[in-house]
Amino acid sequence: MSDISYFQKYSQRENHITNNSLLMMRHLYRNSPTRMESFIKSVLDDDQIEIGLTFQQQIRASNSIPDALISQSALNIFIEAKADGLLYLDQIQRHVDSITAQNIEKESCIILGLTKRLPADKDLTDIRNACKTNGIKFTAVTYSELIANLYALCPEYETDLYEIVQDYESFLHSVDMVDNPFQMVVFPCGTSWNENIEYGIYYEQGTKPSKANSPFIGIYRDKKITHIGKIKGSAICSLKNENLIIQGAKPESGSLDEKDLATIQEVIEKTPYYDLGKSSERYYLIEYLQEVNLIKTSSGGLRGHRYFDLQAFSENDLRGLSMEEIVKNISGKTFS
Repeated sequence: MSDISYFQKYSQRENHITNNSLLMMRHLYRNSPTRMESFIKSVLDDDQIEIGLTFQQQIRASNSIPDALISQSALNIFIEAKADGLLYLDQIQRHVDSITAQNIEKESCIILGLTKRLPADKDLTDIRNACKTNGIKFTAVTYSELIANLYALCPEYETDLYEIVQDYESFLHSVDMVDNPFQMVVFPCGTSWNENIEYGIYYEQGTKPSKANSPFIGIYRDKKITHIGKIKGSAICSLKNENLIIQGAKPESGSLDEKDLATIQEVIEKTPYYDLGKSSERYYLIEYLQEVNLIKTSSGGLRGHRYFDLQAFSENDLRGLSMEEIVKNISGKTFS
């Protein structure tokens, strides 16, 4: 994955999240209008939507038969992207009032709510009814669902588009827009794999966005996820005069004790192939690390880190299970 970020990390949360979501959709449309049409159909759960031009020949009209017709269906998707809080009826009703005040064909109008988590069923029903009364369709999806739909349409071998989807996903994680108790971030490991497993630790450049908001972490090597565990915490560290220097004088996330910090220092001092002490690296401490076997069936390796939903690997409810029990439920499953 490229070190260049397509999506900047700056302030103005709601406008920024909306802007980057539109950028993602524009990239998808430029790559393939047909793929964008499939994406919109999946997000809106509407197979009748058409995007782009249609070409027809010998279309009978009331008084004539034109030789051909090139047409485009009307479509207006109004997006309400929430950065904090939930979608609520009063705000959607104001959007409905604004739409009805305009000279727009109401049947072409859809209000799409993007949110971290969906409102209660009753609230969703009230919102849908308020829109339906005015001939407007409403649908709501979480950012997690949005990402899942994007990955379903973007094969990994189309590296340019795939990297943009990955970067958009990383952005959403960096602004805490993905809400999933079974979310797992997986890192491909090569030379450092043995140390990652021995010490229960993974490290990356400290300048990269933190992934510590994922409850679970996975270690990938040779076409499979070999180990998973829980992220205990993270810290950006370097070494100076044989002393561990912690950026900000405290861990970046979680609760790390003296033993954890000693483990970080030991990894820095004993790693022979990288001079970790000279640079500031982010260290993720892993607890309850368990061996697992999740097999990648598609061609090629894993390009950069990737997010998974552990629950998607199991037909059984994983809530309340220990790490060992989760592994028993998911080991042997595949992904692409």
